[in-house]
Amino acid sequence: MSSYDERSRTAFVFAGGGSFGAIHVGMLHSLASRSIAADMVVGSSVGALNGAYYAGNPTIEGVQRLDTIWRGLRRSDVFPLTWRTILGFLYRRDFLVTSDALRQIVEDAPLAGCSDQVGSLSKQRRHYEPHHALQKRV
Repeated sequence: MSSYDERSRTAFVFAGGGSFGAIHVGMLHSLASRSIAADMVVGSSVGALNGAYYAGNPTIEGVQRLDTIWRGLRRSDVFPLTWRTILGFLYRRDFLVTSDALRQIVEDAPLAGCSDQVGSLSKQRRHYEPHHALQKRV
């Protein structure tokens, strides 16, 4: 057995759900300020986005940059509701808003330093078959 196998490893698991996104940042700030870092990061939905950003710079400075992104976001940045989107939902469209605004936020937030391929899986329509919504080599 190698020393790598014997060493304990730490994983951070980030839950999905938009309201958890800012909570992740508070948790990361507390851990990073105590020099606790993850060997592996796993997340779904907003947790995958925060996890990827953290993996790119797992330092207190990186967490502070993520905090700045979260503090600068408004509901309309992620969920731009208009009468057109509401009417589309009423006519049985299976989503309220498109992912275009969120995709732009992700593309604007650099994942610098993350050496592995980062992918985000999301559910496609009402089937639970994952598809690659975002895959970026960073």
